[in-house]
Amino acid sequence: MKKKILQIIVIVFFGAFTLGFLVGSVTEYTLAHDHKIVSEVYKVKQGDTFMDICIEYRKRDCRDPYIFEYMDEIRELNPMLKETQNQLQPGDELHMVYKE
Repeated sequence: MKKKILQIIVIVFFGAFTLGFLVGSVTEYTLAHDHKIVSEVYKVKQGDTFMDICIEYRKRDCRDPYIFEYMDEIRELNPMLKETQNQLQPGDELHMVYKE
């Protein structure tokens, strides 16, 4: 009898645990599609670093991605960053995107 009750408790626990993951995934997917994508051109100023600019734009992004993933995304939009190894000069223009 105790063994049967224990089996039922384990099944209910894992079922609830799995359902929690599914609901969380669906919510995250829905939220990601309810926001508009904003594209801006940022003009580099004296003293700016690529990481500082990404950190500032990351704060605006509703997805709150891991900073290095966001930096990779911005590098893809700005091929000149690969050529200059992320070295920026005042007056350079970066294409930045984020979800609002």
